[in-house]
Amino acid sequence: MLLYVHHYHYTLGMPSVSIPQSTYNVNFGDPITIPCNVTAVPIATNVSWVKTSNGVTVTVDLTSQPSKYSGSTVSNPNLTISSTDLTDEGNYVCSASNIVGTGSSNAAFLDVIGGKWRHIEWLCCYSNHSLALLMMCLHVAV
Repeated sequence: MLLYVHHYHYTLGMPSVSIPQSTYNVNFGDPITIPCNVTAVPIATNVSWVKTSNGVTVTVDLTSQPSKYSGSTVSNPNLTISSTDLTDEGNYVCSASNIVGTGSSNAAFLDVIGGKWRHIEWLCCYSNHSLALLMMCLHVAV
């Protein structure tokens, strides 16, 4: 009888957390998933995301907007935004915790493309026939 015994050596510690890219681009209104890779022994018990924009850091609260955000769980640590808007632009950090401590990823910048008016030119016409004033304006984004 032959018996094979495999020994595995694990170093216990806080989770190792990473986001593969430093920048993600998304078109205004489109969905995006920002991946978060978590390796942890003992296993991670919590995953969370924070966003920093204009010097303000906020926790991404999936419970208050479940139709907009998903993921951020131990089984799916990625953050998915179902329909991006300008308020989603900023630096995102993924964190995971276990009984040893909390590890955090590098920051990844989410750039929302479109939905921004850079310059508006107004073309206006008016008519003053029969004491009625009609004004029509067309705005063009350039």
